[in-house]
This record gives sequence, structure tokens and C-alpha cells, in this order.
Amino acid sequence: MEEEETKTNPTTTQDNVSNTDGASGCEALKPFRTYGWKPDPHLSVDDNLLDLLLIVTRSSTCRDGGMACIITKQTKRQQDNETASPLSLFQSILAVATNRALYSVNDSDLHAEVCALGACARHGHATEACTAYITMPPCKKCLGSLVVSGIQTLVFPRHIPPYIQQVAAQDHSNLTIVHKNDTEEWNQRRQRIQTLIETYQKEHPGEEGEIAKRRKQRKEEKQQRKQRKLEKDNAEPTK
Repeated sequence: MEEEETKTNPTTTQDNVSNTDGASGCEALKPFRTYGWKPDPHLSVDDNLLDLLLIVTRSSTCRDGGMACIITKQTKRQQDNETASPLSLFQSILAVATNRALYSVNDSDLHAEVCALGACARHGHATEACTAYITMPPCKKCLGSLVVSGIQTLVFPRHIPPYIQQVAAQDHSNLTIVHKNDTEEWNQRRQRIQTLIETYQKEHPGEEGEIAKRRKQRKEEKQQRKQRKLEKDNAEPTK
């Protein structure tokens, strides 16, 4: 039954994982493990969605690192100062996606932003004046895709690269950038998510799942590549 629901999900971008632990009322989140996450009434809309974004990012199995994108139909820029009910927050979500492989297993061939925009396009969701929450600043190609799709606001927890500032500063641009780069705020966010995951795992022992195994394997492979590179560099004669 659960598999059948995933196939009919209008905003599904990943079919191999099922969300049975939280946010179950939001169709776009069903393919992703959210560790029982619920909106915090004491946090702003932006902060709640950034927390959710980083949790969804954990579902990525790409070896070069995880990325996620959440597109919402919020159009007003008061989210940083106002809270939202869980229902209205979930109803605002149009698409959720992580980066995915296409040509090679575990390679980030499809960036999260493109996957999220693709989900909106496939299911008839207009993206004009919408907001995109992204794990990191979009690359130039993804930025272009977001701009021509009508995305009005980008929210990400990192510094703003010069090329994004340049686009946002153009006279004809309606692009608004919201970056959450405060160190203390970032540490608090990480702590909230870590506490959530640890609590969930204690309450659900043995539910590590395929994604966690892949993440562990990806980390080990990355360490092995670094070790091989270090050994190769040390073996090369100094010029």
C-alpha cells in the first residue's frame, strides 16, 4: 500500500525511501526519512524549513556530498519574523528533492535544485514567485534554472557567492537572497537536528535503514580515496 502511494505522489522525486516517521501528511516528504520532525512553534518559517532541509539532505547518497532543495509557494518575505502552523507550513511545500545519480552510481549528476524544479514541472506546479530552500548556494547553472523558472527567493545557510550577488543586483532581477550564515545560529541548528535524530534512534532501535548504511559506506570510501591520494603524493619524488 505504501509503495502504491509513493507512485501516485504528485511531488515525489525519490522513490526508494519511504517516510513513515514524521511529516506524514505532506506528500512531498513521504519519500524521505524525517526522524519524526515537526515544526517548532518558537522558530520562524525560514528556520523551520532550513531545519527540515538539512534533515532531508541526509537522504542523499551521492559520494561527493549531500544536497537538498525544498520549493515552497510562499511569496511574502515575512517568514523570518513569523511562525506558522504545521498545517500551513506543510501545505506550502510544492517539491522536495536531493541530488541524484544519472550516469554513474552515487555521482551527483542531477543537482537537487533541478530535481525539485523538475518535480514541479511534471506535476503542474507553477514556480513563479516561489521560494527555494537549498543546502548550499546553487551553482551557476542551477541558479540560472531557478531564475528562469521564476523563483523569487533563495534561502540557504551559507555565505552569498559573488555571482549570486551580481544576479540579485541586476535592475531587472526580482531575486531576493536570504542567507543564514550566523555561526551561533548554525551551531544551534545542528544541535537541534542531532538531538532529534539521536532521540528518534533511541526510540526506534534497529531502524538504521538503507540510507544510513549508504552514508556510512560513502564516508568510508571518501576516507579511502583521501588516504590513497596522500600515499600517492608522498610516493612522488620532490622536484
